[in-house]
Amino acid sequence: MSKIAPQVIQRLPEDVVNRIAAGEVIQRPSSALKELIENSLDAGSTSISVLVKEGGHKLLQVQDNGHGVREADLGILCERHTTSKLKSFEDLEGIGTLGFRGEALASISFVSHLTVTTMTPGVKGTTISVEDLFYNVTTRKRALRSSSEEYSRILEVVGRYALLKTGVSFSCKKHSDKRLDVHTLCSNSRLDNIRAIFGPSVAKQLLPFEMNVKGFADASASVDTPAAADAMEEDDQVAFSVEGYVSSPNYGSKKTIFVLFINDRLVGCPLLERACKKVEVYEALLSKTEKPFIFFDLHLPAKHVDVNTHPTKQEVSFLHTEEVVNAIQSALEAKLITSNNSRTFYTQTRLPGAPEPSEEDHAGGEADPKQKQLAYKFVRTNSNNRAGVDVTGERRASQPPPTQGDTQDAAEAGPSSKSQRASQRQRRSFPMCELTSVQELLAEVDKASSQDLVDMFRQHTYVGVADHRGLALMQYKTRLYLVRISSVCQELLYQQVLRRFQHFAIFSISNPPCVKELMLVMLDAQEAVGGWTPEDGSKEEISELARQLLIQKGPMMKEYFGITITDEGRLAALPVVLEHIVPDLERLPEFVHSLTQEVDWESEKECFQTAARVIAKFYSLEADLPCDAADIGSQESASEAVRKQRYEWNVQHVLFPAARIMLKPRARFATDGTLYQVACLEQLYKVFERC
Repeated sequence: MSKIAPQVIQRLPEDVVNRIAAGEVIQRPSSALKELIENSLDAGSTSISVLVKEGGHKLLQVQDNGHGVREADLGILCERHTTSKLKSFEDLEGIGTLGFRGEALASISFVSHLTVTTMTPGVKGTTISVEDLFYNVTTRKRALRSSSEEYSRILEVVGRYALLKTGVSFSCKKHSDKRLDVHTLCSNSRLDNIRAIFGPSVAKQLLPFEMNVKGFADASASVDTPAAADAMEEDDQVAFSVEGYVSSPNYGSKKTIFVLFINDRLVGCPLLERACKKVEVYEALLSKTEKPFIFFDLHLPAKHVDVNTHPTKQEVSFLHTEEVVNAIQSALEAKLITSNNSRTFYTQTRLPGAPEPSEEDHAGGEADPKQKQLAYKFVRTNSNNRAGVDVTGERRASQPPPTQGDTQDAAEAGPSSKSQRASQRQRRSFPMCELTSVQELLAEVDKASSQDLVDMFRQHTYVGVADHRGLALMQYKTRLYLVRISSVCQELLYQQVLRRFQHFAIFSISNPPCVKELMLVMLDAQEAVGGWTPEDGSKEEISELARQLLIQKGPMMKEYFGITITDEGRLAALPVVLEHIVPDLERLPEFVHSLTQEVDWESEKECFQTAARVIAKFYSLEADLPCDAADIGSQESASEAVRKQRYEWNVQHVLFPAARIMLKPRARFATDGTLYQVACLEQLYKVFERC
């Protein structure tokens, strides 16, 4: 027999009971928001505004214009099981409101600081502020995701209710941010709201879906409204109505978007979701990586639905589940089959860098053999090709077949081609940032670019690194150009930072350096060249101020740029701006100093622009090579030789292939020394002719 004495059973204190119950209802900021939005909708609101600070951790505020709360009811508003929507258990059978337990505000108040302001003079409606969520439940607070991820969940909840309630205006934004991340109007149609939330590319590929069923024996009968559905008295009869939108076979996303409302409740139904994914049209026409978009507003007789089956009301149970799911699946398949008359395919008529088609190609005829090609139109790209190839890339008929040197050159071009393909995938895999400031900066890049220079980089032929000063040679048609590597690299990286905004992959630093120590190293270096004097303040104070600034801006830098600053002031991670480009960590002191001195932290647009420039400068390929071959043999160490080889490899196989695909060169490159023409074949022929 066991020697362990039985434990004493005792009643839990009320505050412990309340916290446990709150943990079941309120799991994260988005679940608290769901309860608050449902309360606002039950109050007849036509306008709901959401304000969020730090992903809802610090502040979650919901303001509506509903009928508000009576002053006499404020005393019990946040007590458990107090509600105006339910009087007896039998009322659950025909409940028409979204809330019914009377637990939402009570649960929120147990794990946060809750403020309710209602029906103030001249202001209709209610404002509920939830501050310091889970301040007294440290385990739950530590388990939450980052502020940006929690905010994306909040936007998801607001967006889904905006799809359902077309007569209600929804808005959501971050605290101290002027831009609304979600904004819909009362006058918008459901398709307008889909366009505002998911984008026009999704909305234009959607098909309206509608279905009304009142018994399979009489499929023509309709159940147009929930009230009509409630008129059904026989529980053994299947009856429901569905409205919504589904994606056509032309649409395909990396993630399934399945939004389901049952009797105006945002719920999940795994059985229905799986059935819709297995529709034959989707399986036949969508690849394994392409997923559909489905939005259903399903109405069932209230007596057929049990809404009290899940602590957070994320699921409901309803009668005739299999029959309803099968009917919707069949109707969806029939809808897609009748709408599958055509598909849209996007093709590219000419690959970047491919030669322009000749007039004979357009005319469908052959070139006139009597028309002799001018000699200076033939460009030799390989020293083994005695006759050369012309600028259109076609080998002359009299030229011998490729030699071993040609094969070797083709093999050497392999990594560059792979880099180009990687650059193409890299460019297409990052969605465009929706922040207005970033979009304006990208628009400025487009406006400042030159189409002639874009064509030059798209169709160039890389020659090689020219000298130790960071110059490279590239050929475009019959001209040879010197290119300043650092300028091209910094501009490319700057544009990449803007394109990858909020979508950076990161790499961690194994031994995170202290920001303060990095600043001290930089100040010592500046002192050696007269950049710092005692009049500027003590190094210790300057370094500490820099540490505090970067800790304060740490969440923003991590969310937008992938730069991680720990609470202790250590640099823990850096972003991947361009594959295969790893910054020189010996320049970390300069990078930290630039973040504190060169970034404008006050204005949003200037902040993003200056931060992107600082990151681009830090990641830029910097040349520090020996001046001549003698230096290589006598003075350069083995590590310097490896670094030189790595630099030249990055320039040839990473920078120039990426510039071919992604760079939009600025027009000033032609005049500021970034590009300089050193030879022109036509002019050289004229010189030789004079000789």
